[in-house]
Amino acid sequence: MILVYPSTMPGEPMERHSVTGCTLHDWFSRNIPNYQLDMPHLMSVKVRGRIVPPAKWQALWLDDHITVEIRPQPGDPATLAYVAVAVVVAVAATVLLAPKIPSMNNKSSRQGRSLYEVNAQGNQAKMGDLMPELAGRHRMFPDYLNAPRRYFADTTTQVLDMLLCIGVGQFEIDLDEIRIGETPVGSLGSGIDYRIFEPGEDVTSHPAYRCWYNAPEVGASSGSSGLRLRSTDNATFDGNLATDGDRLEFTIPESWETDMWLAVRLYRTITVIDGGTETVQTEVVTSATVTNGESQTVVTGVTVTRDPETGEITAVDQQTGNVYSGAVSDIQTKTITQTTALPDRVAGDWTGLAAGDRVRIWSEDLSGTFIVADITGNQMTLNTLSGDPVTNLEPGQHLAAVDVQNARYRIVEIGSSREYVALHRLNSDDEIDGAWSAFPAFSGNGNVRVVSNSPGQWTGPFQACPDKEKTSRLEFDIFAANGLGRLNDDGDIRHVDRQVELQYREKGSGEWQSVIETIGAHTRDQQGWTFAVDLPYAMTPEVQMRRLEAEDTDTKALDKIDWYGLRCEIPHKTRYEDVTVLALSIRGSNTLASQTENQVSLVPIRKLPVRVNGEWTEPQPTRDIAPWVAYVARDAGWLDSDVNFKELDRLDATWRPRGDTFDFVTDDDSTVKESINRALTAGFAELTIDRGQIRPVRDEPRGELPQHGYSAQNWLPDSFSRTITLPQPDDSDGIDVEYVDEESWTSEVVPCRLPGDQGFKVEKRKVEGVLDRTRAWRIGMRERRIQKYRREAYQFETELDALNSTYMSHASLTDDVPGYGCSGWIRGATGPAGAVTLQLSEDVEFEPGKQHVIAWRRPDGTQAGPFPVQSSGSGVVVADANELPDLDPMLEASHYQFGTMQRWSYDALVQDVQPNGFESVSVDAVNNDPRVFLDDDNSPE
Repeated sequence: MILVYPSTMPGEPMERHSVTGCTLHDWFSRNIPNYQLDMPHLMSVKVRGRIVPPAKWQALWLDDHITVEIRPQPGDPATLAYVAVAVVVAVAATVLLAPKIPSMNNKSSRQGRSLYEVNAQGNQAKMGDLMPELAGRHRMFPDYLNAPRRYFADTTTQVLDMLLCIGVGQFEIDLDEIRIGETPVGSLGSGIDYRIFEPGEDVTSHPAYRCWYNAPEVGASSGSSGLRLRSTDNATFDGNLATDGDRLEFTIPESWETDMWLAVRLYRTITVIDGGTETVQTEVVTSATVTNGESQTVVTGVTVTRDPETGEITAVDQQTGNVYSGAVSDIQTKTITQTTALPDRVAGDWTGLAAGDRVRIWSEDLSGTFIVADITGNQMTLNTLSGDPVTNLEPGQHLAAVDVQNARYRIVEIGSSREYVALHRLNSDDEIDGAWSAFPAFSGNGNVRVVSNSPGQWTGPFQACPDKEKTSRLEFDIFAANGLGRLNDDGDIRHVDRQVELQYREKGSGEWQSVIETIGAHTRDQQGWTFAVDLPYAMTPEVQMRRLEAEDTDTKALDKIDWYGLRCEIPHKTRYEDVTVLALSIRGSNTLASQTENQVSLVPIRKLPVRVNGEWTEPQPTRDIAPWVAYVARDAGWLDSDVNFKELDRLDATWRPRGDTFDFVTDDDSTVKESINRALTAGFAELTIDRGQIRPVRDEPRGELPQHGYSAQNWLPDSFSRTITLPQPDDSDGIDVEYVDEESWTSEVVPCRLPGDQGFKVEKRKVEGVLDRTRAWRIGMRERRIQKYRREAYQFETELDALNSTYMSHASLTDDVPGYGCSGWIRGATGPAGAVTLQLSEDVEFEPGKQHVIAWRRPDGTQAGPFPVQSSGSGVVVADANELPDLDPMLEASHYQFGTMQRWSYDALVQDVQPNGFESVSVDAVNNDPRVFLDDDNSPE
């Protein structure tokens, strides 16, 4: 899988490519123009979090088990275009259906509305992979159960049917948590039809249940919205030809037939004659005096006129149009000389043209569209389309073709030896133009091309069904990316009908069978059509297609047609055992434009049986750790008797009030141990196997007394060692914990620091299944405190005594190091509870002013005490104990551990117990320091 990201920032990939069977270098070579391995590469490639340099791209083999992440990197803008191609391999498909901005200049240049592409994606189909398992609550991108079906419900509405596997089991699903991109489906109204099916439920009530095979050769690709249906190769003639009335004389291509439409260009020599200029002298009024009664006013900027019948003189303001009343006299004038350019004249044979015609001139130095102003003899004057005389043509001779704009000629006759075609010219309504009867006399270079009514090239054939599969139904899609129609002279769009022909046959044999469909429109808006073909019997078909009229390539034609899709219906399932299914029909609209992150996701909560008072409930929504641990164990085949549910229930009662949860999606081949430990880590716990049972062990404050005591009396001689690891210069001074945030569903990092940590050497840790910043911080702080405060290691051997201890059990250790506790044998014990007199094998030393304690080993290996103790003479002490040591002579003598309250033993946690055959047991332990747990209930700043 190749994931292409838009930047180095956290976020979802903008593209996903399922690529197998080649190297990354090979894939780049096929998809990046001008790609070279030794050129600058402004992108990074990562696999499993590690950068892969370009030198290793030729050896990086792509298969289903590797994920490659590609991100652009900052660099010289001159080379960023290359990166853009590399990072946005399929950008053309997105741009294709992007909205177009209308022009503000004129009606005819207006662009059409985009048909928004439905581009929602779940995860890729995972053929042969494990189905995802959800623990708790987590964002999921469900996987395809069937290939998606994309089709047109009408010419402007595209629909996408998807059948998706949410995961194994049952779920509680809030409909607001089902999203297309970042948009909840509930806010999309009628544009979304969705259903959730429980495991084993019949799915045929939703159209997405059908399974369709999409032929990979047909559809959108880089630079196109599909396979272009093109005109026949020999639809154009370039060369010498002659005219004879309504005939064109040249060798007619074999594919041309009567009723085809042609565009004709006859390149002749025409002469442009400069129209010259005209000089005109005009007398204009500069001022005048207006007398009204006794009032006289001198006015300027007026026009003075005289009525020819009455002789009355009138003055009119040139700006406002006001007429001055009164007698006008004392008129002052001046003479203005103006030079005006006269229309250029174009000399040639203008047979078939008349004043008012719009004409098109094709020439290297004299091209454009004009209106014929006048034709006198063999000379023609022209106006621009806005009506102004054309006065700026280059004088002299020009080789040009001149004809009525958008002129088309219909073939009415083809010579018996294909030596000529006789034509009729058509008007804008595609009727015979009665004003035209013949071409001008001509012999020379010309261009004639088919513009309509000519079958196009066959595209294909392609196999429409997988090998060894059969189908009885085909669907194919036609798409007009630029709309369909023809522009009239006034800018309106005339309706155009086109026909496409699909042919099918049994793969490799049989006669082609034809299906002809008609499409039509009069719009610049993108248009799409979906057609169904029912086959006469189940077969493995191959299919080809063509258009039945040549593409009109005139600038006023909207006539580009693409073969957008081909698919066949193949056998499908009607129900899916053990998994929950999401069925969607998504209708394209402006709320689902292809520029948005159109991926289907949801945030469900897993339903699992929960233990209440030692009994299992029906599956219910839960994010708790214990139900998931129990589910994994039971799903793996373990019986309830194989799990220490007493301890699991105890931990569940600890985790719930703390709000410790496990939220994770498993979609790999993790072992049972890995899956359970991943969950237990969220609660500071680990998995052990204790006497054949699965037993969770939580590293937590040990308020209880040590479970077992070990001293020189029961470990083997010279086997005890104590190691203290002192701080080193290269020790880490902080931990950064990466976790997934349950609001943004992106990776976040929370720093974990103890007082004095500078963060110069930080360890990176990733915690899975924890979506909360506070709980991720607590896990990081627990680890940081272990680094700092658990720095003592103990090793010793016993005969078989240490088999009493288990992983992380609490133990007291006493050696003979001066200043610490001491140990020996208890020789006798008498007295009532609370004042037990003990005779010891050794004299013990009491330190003034300090509280002393004593503990002893019971016959079953557990430890009694420590109890407060006072001296009662040499080798005799009195303990404030509620029990007496067992001094049965048939049992091993009980040994004691003695010392001050603070230093009577080493407080230890057993890490490992390894039997050495049947003779001895090796033990590893670490110191138990309460400071490790001080942040378990705190929060980051």
